Amino acid sequence: MSELAPSIIFTPRASGDGTWYVEVESPGLACEHVGDFRSRESAEAWIRESRRSYATHPARQDNPSDLPTT
Repeated sequence: MSELAPSIIFTPRASGDGTWYVEVESPGLACEHVGDFRSRESAEAWIRESRRSYATHPARQDNPSDLPTT
């Protein structure tokens, strides 16, 4: 989708069972899959909320494992 910070990238991905998850990529971190969303729209809403959270708490940008969960 787009970048939150230069080091963190969120991408909505379809699962084989009709649900969606968010792929989180960051240097120094294995690629993580977050959530079990019912639609692409709900995965994208989670990404938007995560961006807002990081904008409020910039110190968290280096720790994607602190991302809010669904």
